[in-house]
Amino acid sequence: ALRRWRELGFQWELTQCIPGHLADVARAAGDLTGAMLLYQECLAINRERLDTENMSWSLAGLAMIKLTDRELDEAGRLMALAQRFEALTVAPLTPHIREDHELALREIRAAVGQERFAEIQVSVNASDLKVGVDSALAMNRSTASARTDGSRCGGLTPRELDVLRMVAAGRSNQEIANGLFVSIGTVKVHVSNILSKLDVKSRVAAADYAHRHGLA
Repeated sequence: ALRRWRELGFQWELTQCIPGHLADVARAAGDLTGAMLLYQECLAINRERLDTENMSWSLAGLAMIKLTDRELDEAGRLMALAQRFEALTVAPLTPHIREDHELALREIRAAVGQERFAEIQVSVNASDLKVGVDSALAMNRSTASARTDGSRCGGLTPRELDVLRMVAAGRSNQEIANGLFVSIGTVKVHVSNILSKLDVKSRVAAADYAHRHGLA
């Protein structure tokens, strides 16, 4: 659909963020490099249209990629920038964008630390928005990060990585369900998949894997 719309020149449909949705799919499948390029395309398209909601969404997606790569300050900077564009959006965020945004904010704050994240926010809020977006569009992933996606993450999807981090933090299934706004049954399925993919027998062993591989 994206290819055909481009051929036909339907820019309005493109601004509804087909690249952003494809980026979400790529990130869920573990293709973080492909996801980054698609989020950047989404960001560039929506900057031209001054669509602040979809710019915020794209930046939050990029922030989650940097979080997975353990580039914590960069993840915090992108998330703070996403918040600035959210604040510029007149209407409430679309529900799925709101959910993604809140999840990214929680995860990044927890990883970066409240104090450090607050410092990053102050810096980003005082900076030029154009410079921030230009920087986001120019960034790439390190060769090491791209090369080790599969081995380091054990083939886990981004949502499974979210659950693994929460398991490593000692949260119960109910706490994870509350934090991710999903059912406890869904959490149990994610935990089961994590144990299977990592070839471990317990939550304790999964938490140990997360800490040893820099995932938590």
